[in-house]
Amino acid sequence: MHLWRKGEDNPYRQFLALADDVVVTSDSVSMVADALAAGNRVAVYRLPRSATLKDALVEWLFARVWGEAPCPLWLRPAK
Repeated sequence: MHLWRKGEDNPYRQFLALADDVVVTSDSVSMVADALAAGNRVAVYRLPRSATLKDALVEWLFARVWGEAPCPLWLRPAK
C-alpha cells in the first residue's frame, strides 16, 4: 500500500515490476495492458454489473446464436 503525497513520484510501475502475479478488475483495460506490458501473469476479476435492457438483449441474442440455447431459424447467421 502506498500513501500518496503531493510532490512524490507514483510507484505504480515499480509495484508492477516487483509483482509475480497481478489481479486486475474488469473495469480497467489500461491496468490489464500495464500488467501485461510488465511481463506479469495477469488474472482479470470480472466485476458484477447491473444489466440494462440493451445488455440483456445482447446476452440473449448471443446465447441463441452461439449455441448455448436453442436458436430459431430467423436468428441464425447467413452467408
